[in-house]
Amino acid sequence: MFHPKKLVLGLVVLALLLFVTVGVYRANGASTRSVFLLQTYGQDMWGERCDFPLVVFDNRMWVLGGCTNPPPNPLSLYTNDVWYSTDGQNWYLAVDPAPWSPRQGHTAIAFDDKLWIFGGAIGYCKLTADIWCSEDGENWTLVTNSAPWGPRSGHTTLVFDNKLWIIGGVIGPNIRANDVWYSSDGVNWHQSTDNAGWVPRDSHQSVVFDDKMWIMGGCLPTGKGFKNDVWYSSDGVNWTQATASAGWAPRDAFTACCFDNRMWVMGGDADGRVADVWSSTDGKNWKLVTDSAPWGRRESHASTVFDGKIWVVGGNTDGGMLNDVWYFSGENWHEVPTAFGWRSFDFMHVRYPEIAEFGENIVITVKTDKPLGQLHYSGYMQKIYLVVDNRITHHNDFSSDPSFSEIFQPFPEISENTYQVSFTMPDHDLFLTVVAYATDNSVASGNFYIHKVGWESGGNSSDDAEEASDLGGPSDQWFLMQILYMAILAGLTVNVVYLWITVKRRTTSQ
Repeated sequence: MFHPKKLVLGLVVLALLLFVTVGVYRANGASTRSVFLLQTYGQDMWGERCDFPLVVFDNRMWVLGGCTNPPPNPLSLYTNDVWYSTDGQNWYLAVDPAPWSPRQGHTAIAFDDKLWIFGGAIGYCKLTADIWCSEDGENWTLVTNSAPWGPRSGHTTLVFDNKLWIIGGVIGPNIRANDVWYSSDGVNWHQSTDNAGWVPRDSHQSVVFDDKMWIMGGCLPTGKGFKNDVWYSSDGVNWTQATASAGWAPRDAFTACCFDNRMWVMGGDADGRVADVWSSTDGKNWKLVTDSAPWGRRESHASTVFDGKIWVVGGNTDGGMLNDVWYFSGENWHEVPTAFGWRSFDFMHVRYPEIAEFGENIVITVKTDKPLGQLHYSGYMQKIYLVVDNRITHHNDFSSDPSFSEIFQPFPEISENTYQVSFTMPDHDLFLTVVAYATDNSVASGNFYIHKVGWESGGNSSDDAEEASDLGGPSDQWFLMQILYMAILAGLTVNVVYLWITVKRRTTSQ
């Protein structure tokens, strides 16, 4: 027999469950504080890459930009991040992104108590002639956007005779150069020669050894192969050939350095990637140190001498790009244990005007159980943003609103393990992303929340951060909502089944 009262009662229960669910959801959305647990995971501090410089500056090694494994977003093929390390094991981010364009095939060097970068390729077949310098690796100044040596990549840079030198490189489609330029200040450049004795090339190597500048190997125009010749000069104008054919095979994309009173050549592309190491005391006679270094066959890697050791990092191998770190102290090669730091991303949608009106002061607070080395945030006005290959980026079609330009700005530390930053609410919905970097290799955890100044007890103190931590993360709220939704579904199912059975019985009885 059909019971209308029971059906009505079921519908009332269903309505109450729906009302409670909506109330919980609205309370969470309009809460004066939204709490998010920082999700952490292991992260290689500087990602796999090739064709980048490794520079010693300020008693640290620096990695600057380069070419990465192509992520889903092709715009992220090149990087413009800057990392540093004092031991080769622990790496820290100085800036990402730097103001200079993402690139590969550029050079970098320390000069006049500054870190400098020169030229490079900033896109497919697009070369640049810009020069940038920095006193700390984080804040960069544009020296010139158009150096007189012209757009190029695959060149080399030296410091010799208290001057900066730019040597050779690619200057156009299948066009190599054999010119030499110098500058005493990085601003004013002079050409030593537009036609040195060696043939035009790129992806060669240059070092300063025995009070001379040396150039060796490299790639000729397409179809003309590689070189293994060695030249030297004391003035950049007159070049003397030490040998037309060194002991090592013709190659490009290799590295060279000076260590233990010798010049060293390592790896590269010699019609196939190689892992050999050679040394010489005169540039003419070369000795094979090993034909199979443990770091394996690679090209477009980076090398330098630091802390009494030769360092080899990254590069392109038969299995893809790497970000490993190796050193040689005179006897054997050693791989630095993987001990990169961690990176965490968290984001939230700040609703306008539900959270705050235009022009009101908003505060983000992050409190962690361990000290953070670096903590940054970014804000975008567009409705769509991307996190590609662990790098925050955005498509050009969704540009940031000029009224909110605090992209990757640091959080000041207001108390122990508590960091806070404030900004003005724009007149749009806002997507906020917080990026945290630990000071050691362990995983820290904490809470990230946002509020409007003046809510409750003012919202500026570390006590509020503690209180916010006790509110529980979104997982608790999500769990409660799932239970309520399941209850709604169960109630709806019971009522539908009951109604179906009742109707069927009435039909049968008739």
